[in-house]
Amino acid sequence: MLNPACLFLILVTTFAAATLAALPWAVDSPQPLFGSLVSVLSPGTFPAAAALGILVFSVIEWVRRSRDGEAEESSLQPALERRGMVVVILLVALSALSFDSLGYVLTLMLASAALAIFMGCRSPVQLVIVCAGTPTLIYWVLTRVFTIYLPAPG
Repeated sequence: MLNPACLFLILVTTFAAATLAALPWAVDSPQPLFGSLVSVLSPGTFPAAAALGILVFSVIEWVRRSRDGEAEESSLQPALERRGMVVVILLVALSALSFDSLGYVLTLMLASAALAIFMGCRSPVQLVIVCAGTPTLIYWVLTRVFTIYLPAPG
């Protein structure tokens, strides 16, 4: 029997492959504004790069686990592993649902704070720096450097 971490890895690999396969149909071609494109990158570039990265790293992890014999039931507490996976899956789903209403930065701040607290981080300074700074920096880079539109609250 596969352990829960390997089952989750299979799920992530399948999702990344399905995302890559569906991108040509799911993402519309960009519409020009006043005769030129608003963004240097097409709308499908970032999702394709993210899905490809997830796919590559999950395949590498799958090969590593298979080679090291970690694919079988581990001696770790399976209930704890399952609980952690369920929490992460629910957190991602809740973040996706609140993305449009709360906006990119606030959604990522709340999701990363919830995940950090779940994983045992109790330092307020570390929570503020990581959970507020990282989404803000990523937002700035994506909107200012790559000129990608991300939803604002509202």
